[in-house]
Amino acid sequence: MKQFSTSDGDEIRVECEETDQSFSGSLSLVVSCDSDADVQLIDGVLTSSAHGDEIHSLFACEAEFRIIVESAGSGETIVYENCTLLSSSGKWTASDEFVRSLD
Repeated sequence: MKQFSTSDGDEIRVECEETDQSFSGSLSLVVSCDSDADVQLIDGVLTSSAHGDEIHSLFACEAEFRIIVESAGSGETIVYENCTLLSSSGKWTASDEFVRSLD
């Protein structure tokens, strides 16, 4: 399980091309990855007191989005693609995870 928070110095940004939404700051993210021989399951919880309306809006319109994390601890950028919200409280799932080093 991975945990990220803007209060710990991590940069977290949510982008949705379908609704042209983007928000960052004051976010916390918990990520769970379960790798099976054939399938990698990625899910987690995205929480924010400052962006509750945006999270609820993404859930209501069932739009796919991406989460971009610049980890303060590891110096990597992690991108979770094709995310969908499973609940208005921030529970989400993703089909892909990409990790790239910051240069």
